[in-house]
Amino acid sequence: MRSIQVEQFKPSQGISFDISVYNTLDSKGPTVLRVHEDYELTVLFNCSGKRIVGNSIHNFYGEDMFLLGSNLPHSLIVDSPEKGNAVCIHFTEESFGQNFFNIPQNANIKKLLSRTSLGCHFFGSEVIEIKKKMKSIKSLSPFHQMICFLEMLHTLSNVKEYSVLSSPGYQPTTKRKESKRMSLVNDYILENFTKKITIDELADLINVSPATFCRLFKKSMNKNFSEFITEVRVGHACKLLMDSDLSIAEVCYMSGYNHLTHFNQKFKHTMRKTPKQYRNDFQLGYEY
Repeated sequence: MRSIQVEQFKPSQGISFDISVYNTLDSKGPTVLRVHEDYELTVLFNCSGKRIVGNSIHNFYGEDMFLLGSNLPHSLIVDSPEKGNAVCIHFTEESFGQNFFNIPQNANIKKLLSRTSLGCHFFGSEVIEIKKKMKSIKSLSPFHQMICFLEMLHTLSNVKEYSVLSSPGYQPTTKRKESKRMSLVNDYILENFTKKITIDELADLINVSPATFCRLFKKSMNKNFSEFITEVRVGHACKLLMDSDLSIAEVCYMSGYNHLTHFNQKFKHTMRKTPKQYRNDFQLGYEY
């Protein structure tokens, strides 16, 4: 079961925020959904997999940068965790002093932080330099770590190429019982999405009626079950289209669909292009 783990971070030695460097993404025990009060800026290097943030699941490849707000559930499922590495910075609005982000010259950073309640994924040429700074920030003196980090936040606040990760209106579940239920449902879906999954079996999984399940799922995820399972299946199909030479029909069946026409319809509705167009664009080097 994918459980909820509440984390707390202490400032690194000599500075008022936390910088953590991971030379491997391998972890002992089951994958968990993590929540914490801090903001989190993360860059992943040399790895691929699935990034779970709030009520969204997205694939990532090579290098990945995202910024998360407070109490936003998140997790990573990494394909080859022993090969990947990451740098994470955890900070609060008080890390640089009370009301620091409220001063006029930090207005853009304040706007950036307000967007992170749903999580932001940054991409494109504008973030290349930020990724380089993330790689080297740990080696700087405490003063220059602070300056470097503020420069990164300032640059990010002006980046135009970014996507919001969770859907509008999503609110993290505050009740522990509901969090555990949805964590169990989320885990079951990720393990069984290639097969037929019914609302009845998910309702049985958490010992509620089908009607109650639908209400709980909608409240927690801000989308219904059919929308969520489509996102998971189409996301998996995207990964297969990029990582393999499988035919479109094979990708269809390996993503939980039994009919190619239905798969093409769902894929195009979700990705705004056909599976063939998606694969062609990826081979041409377009960013997703």
